Amino acid sequence: MSVEGEGRECQRASVMGGEASCSLVRVTLDLCGTEFSVEIPAELGSLSNLKWLYLNGNELSGCVPGSLEQQLDFRDSDLGGLPFC
Repeated sequence: MSVEGEGRECQRASVMGGEASCSLVRVTLDLCGTEFSVEIPAELGSLSNLKWLYLNGNELSGCVPGSLEQQLDFRDSDLGGLPFC
């Protein structure tokens, strides 16, 4: 199991004479092959910076929170055949 992040932060950027701050963080949650046999927790949907999710190689039940459907990068993510809620 691993959690990784990559990102950049910018602070005090001048925008139209004012100041603004921004941050970009993308998180990977890799649970591949951990042999978990639990239900996917609904709280997973609150991970707003989650970009890549790997659930394959487990015996998970339930479904992946629908809120993640728009934010995950499906070119690399593997949901282990689980549907969205």
